[in-house]
Order: sequence, then structure tokens, then C-alpha cells
Amino acid sequence: DVLGRYPNTITICGNCDAPGTAEVEQTFDLLGVNGLITHGHTLHVKTSPLPLFYRAQELDARLTVFGHTHTPTLYVENGRVFLNPGSLSYPRGYTVCTYAIAEFNCDRDDDEASGSRVTANFTFYTLEGDPIPAFDLTHTY
Repeated sequence: DVLGRYPNTITICGNCDAPGTAEVEQTFDLLGVNGLITHGHTLHVKTSPLPLFYRAQELDARLTVFGHTHTPTLYVENGRVFLNPGSLSYPRGYTVCTYAIAEFNCDRDDDEASGSRVTANFTFYTLEGDPIPAFDLTHTY
């Protein structure tokens, strides 16, 4: 119910949530960038990244945000960004709790025929708010 105060919040159901409390995955559009958000348990992300990649490809998601592993992860595969912010309470694969912030900026060209370019800056932080520069990524869509 806290999320109700934030009108642009997307919620998804994780493996420890009561079934039906939210969708297992949702798509979104962020400045023209197609996205997918999923907890990841139904795509077996602990076993292999391939089902997640195939689902992103199927939905033409250029940004995929997922969880389940509790491990901070950020990589680009075939022009698609995959982001797992880690965990605020039970970190795995990394020694401290983490979260990520993605900042998107749209640079519109004066010539509408050439379209616009969206640049995303991804930054990871510890629970205390200290940046983790090793995870930083800037990606242009």
C-alpha cells in the first residue's frame, strides 16, 4: 500500500509473494525504450540467463529488470540491457546490500526524421548510499 503514493510504480509478484497479488511480469515504455520487468523465478534466472534473454527478445524489450538471484548484475547482450539491482536485505554473490538507479535522458534532434536518442546511466549503490563504480554503465538506445 506504500506504493500507492507513487503513481508511476510498477509492481511484480516474486516467488515469496502470495500468488495473484501482482503480475509475474510487466512491460513498460520509458522515453520510447521498451522494457520488461519480472522477478525472474518463472524464467529460471538462477539456472540460465537464456530464458530471460529469449523473453526479452520475444517482447522486443531493450531494457529488462529482474531479480530472484539477489546478485547485482548489469550487462548488455545484443543491444539489450539486463539489470538486476541485487538485494536490499539478503545479498548473494556480493558482500553488501545493493540497489540500482537508472537515469534516462532523451536528446531530441531538431530534425524529426532522425528521431531521438535516449541515454541511460546505470549506477549501483550500497544500502548506505555509497556508489559502486565497478557496476556503472552508460548505454545509448
